[in-house]
Amino acid sequence: MLTLAGAGAFAVAYTHLGGRTSVIELRSAVIAGQVISVSDLRSVQVAADSSVPLIPVADAAKVIGHRAGVSLPAGTLLSEADLGGTSVPAAGQALVALEVKPGSYPSQVAPGASVAVAPVTAAGQSASPVEVASLPTATVLSITPASNSSGDVEVSLQASPSAAGQIAPIPADGAQLIVLAAGDQ
Repeated sequence: MLTLAGAGAFAVAYTHLGGRTSVIELRSAVIAGQVISVSDLRSVQVAADSSVPLIPVADAAKVIGHRAGVSLPAGTLLSEADLGGTSVPAAGQALVALEVKPGSYPSQVAPGASVAVAPVTAAGQSASPVEVASLPTATVLSITPASNSSGDVEVSLQASPSAAGQIAPIPADGAQLIVLAAGDQ
């Protein structure tokens, strides 16, 4: 009797652990705001608990034609949290772009990060202390290498209209990004 109960428990556990589900994976990287197409996607089999919020292949209509909420690398298993609204910027927000020099942003800055944007002074000029709490803040949507060969990066930011108005006049190579902890905006 004990042997049969043990075999039954093993069969149930094996079936539960060995079960795989077809979910949606990104075939290619997408940037925040990009409309996701069929060619950006592929189906993969994963063993995941039902509490993991992955999008099943059967629900591909929830993804195709919708915008990415943040920039995502190829190989990302998609969840609904990765999808944005139908428009970028979000309601009540504005988009602004900056060109930032190497060393003017932490290497850990990534799409989705909250940042404060500080104007920097030209080389050789004295800088005054900056109060981070008084700086405009934004959310990083994407980071891409600049089209020049300087090593700079182009950063797309989503911010309130007033913060975007403070960030927009900062000249190319004239900004520094300070990554904020969650809730510091």
